[in-house]
Amino acid sequence: MKTLLNLIIGIFFLMNVSFANNTSYKLTLTNLNFTSDKSLEFDIYLLNTNTSQEELRYSLGQYFLEFNPKIANGGNLIYSIVSSGLPDAMRPRNPSVSENILRLSVNPINPDKESLPLIPAQSPGVLVARMKLETSADTFAQDVPLNLKWTSAENKMQTKIIAYNGKENYSITNPENHVSELDNSNNGETLTETTLPTEYSLSQNFPNPFNPTTKINYDLPSANFVTLKIYDLTGREVATLVNENLNAGRYTATFNGSSLASGMYFYKITAGEYSVVKKMVLIK
Repeated sequence: MKTLLNLIIGIFFLMNVSFANNTSYKLTLTNLNFTSDKSLEFDIYLLNTNTSQEELRYSLGQYFLEFNPKIANGGNLIYSIVSSGLPDAMRPRNPSVSENILRLSVNPINPDKESLPLIPAQSPGVLVARMKLETSADTFAQDVPLNLKWTSAENKMQTKIIAYNGKENYSITNPENHVSELDNSNNGETLTETTLPTEYSLSQNFPNPFNPTTKINYDLPSANFVTLKIYDLTGREVATLVNENLNAGRYTATFNGSSLASGMYFYKITAGEYSVVKKMVLIK
C-alpha cells in the first residue's frame, strides 16, 4: 500500500514541477543483446551533456518504449529490470508490458535532496536500467523486427525526467534528447560499433539487498585479465566470480550467497590498473 501511494504521489509530482527547457542531457537506448532464443536485454543511459551548467541530481523518472509485440511468438512477454546504476530507492519501478508499450513507472520521491545521485557528465552516463524482455514461447518469432524505440510524440505515454539543481525539482524532459543507438533492421541487433563500452565500469549489484543470488554487471573497453572477488566485513575473501582473461565487452556475473550468513559484503573488480570496490547486503 505504501509503495502504491508513493507511486501515485510520484506521478502527481511529475505533473506539478517547474520546467527548464534549456537543460542539456542525453537519454540513450543502447546495447541491445539477444541473450538467448527467447530473451533479450538492453540499456537505458542518462548523461548530462552540458558540463558548464549547475550540477544535476536525478530525482524522478518514468520511461516508455514502443516495440513490435509480434516477437512474442504467441507467448506471454515478461519485462524486468536486470540491474541499475541508481541507488535502490531511486530506480524506476514496476516494469510492465501493455500491447506494444514497455513501461517503467516512476520511482518514489526521495525527501533527502542531498542524497540524490548526480547525473554524470562522463559518457555513457548513469545506467538508469538494464532491461530484460523474454517470451514464454520456446523462441522469439523468427524474421520479425523488434522495432524498439521511444514512444512517438502522438502517444500519450511519454518518458519524463525530473532533476534537482540544488534549489528545486524541475522537469528537464525534452524528447529531442531521447536517442536510440539500436539497429532494428536485423531482428533488433545492435550495431557493432555501439556495442563495445568506451570505459571501465562496475555497476551496483541487483537486486540489493538480495537473497540468496544477485547479479553484478561490469564493462571492459579493452581486453584484460579480470578478477572479481567477494569479501566479508573482515576483509576475508569468500568467493571468486571471475579470474581470467576477457575480451572487451559487457559482462554479468552471478553471486550465490546461500552458504553465507546475512550481512554486508564487498565485491572488488580488478582489470589492469582499474580497480573498484562496492558494497552489497545479503538478507536471509
